[in-house]
Amino acid sequence: MLGKVLGCLLIFCAGLWAGNAASSPAGWTQAASAPQSELDEYLQKCREEIQQQRAQEAIAWGEKAIALAPASAEAHFQLALAYDLKLQQSSGIGRLSPAKKYKSALEKAIELNPENLPARNCLFDYLLEAPGIAGGGVAEAKAQAKEIAKLDMKAGYRVQAAVFQKEEKWDLAEKEYKAYLALDPKDVNAAALLANFYRNRKNPAGAEVVWTDYLVVQPGSLDALLALGQVRLELQKYDEAKENFRAGLKAANDDPRFHYQLGRLSALTGRDAEEGLAHLQAYLGKTPPPGNPTWADAYWRIGNIYEKTGNRSAAAQSYQKALEISPDHKNAKDSLKALDKK
Repeated sequence: MLGKVLGCLLIFCAGLWAGNAASSPAGWTQAASAPQSELDEYLQKCREEIQQQRAQEAIAWGEKAIALAPASAEAHFQLALAYDLKLQQSSGIGRLSPAKKYKSALEKAIELNPENLPARNCLFDYLLEAPGIAGGGVAEAKAQAKEIAKLDMKAGYRVQAAVFQKEEKWDLAEKEYKAYLALDPKDVNAAALLANFYRNRKNPAGAEVVWTDYLVVQPGSLDALLALGQVRLELQKYDEAKENFRAGLKAANDDPRFHYQLGRLSALTGRDAEEGLAHLQAYLGKTPPPGNPTWADAYWRIGNIYEKTGNRSAAAQSYQKALEISPDHKNAKDSLKALDKK
């Protein structure tokens, strides 16, 4: 389904953009007649609105940038990222329009600069995962993969692995993901792709090995500690997971992601209830990082902890609080309904 697929296919592109927020990749063109300072201002405004999760405002700034400089590949790519945010914030059939506009903006950025690797990578992901009604297609993705490989050998491994995975050629996909990581063992995105491949193949033990090995070459990596702890939760290695989350919290100087995971651990196991509640309250005291659990999720987990300790009243209040924040929160709805039946 369009909603299921498009909601998560742009993580890699977000990573690419994070590395280019301060400056434009080499080769992106500007319209010679456009005042550069004014164009830069519009693009920066667009980035800021994306960071603030305001899609419509980001789109407006992106469109202003393109009106000022129609031949700017950077402006079209920035507009694509704004439509990406709109896509993530939409649901059902409402995803179709921003999805198509996202694809169109990427294609225009590539037309203006065929060596625009970030845009090509994002377009590849889109073509591979989006349904035909939204313009996706494996054949088109393969054609894009060939162009990417010409521009960057390392990126070529990633896209070929993704094609093999889509075609369920599991051994070939695993080989390509390993080759991709071997080119730079310190690349956290490469490690994440291989680890997620194993998790998708119902092999969390394989993902655990990836992250354990990664921490040997990148000791103290917060992303690796977080991911390893989450994998160990899947494996029910609760003590080891707790060590990972605590190490991350200590190294990150109060990173909210680790507060949430320590609270989640208590919610899943019923252990250390007071500590778990304290971590979730700490999470509620901070703005959740983009792409991480919401405050509604945190209240749902608080309800789980209260329920496990036998405090049905506090559990119900927490589930209701989650629903006040997010009325469609399925887990909170289900938990409250189940609690009423007990």
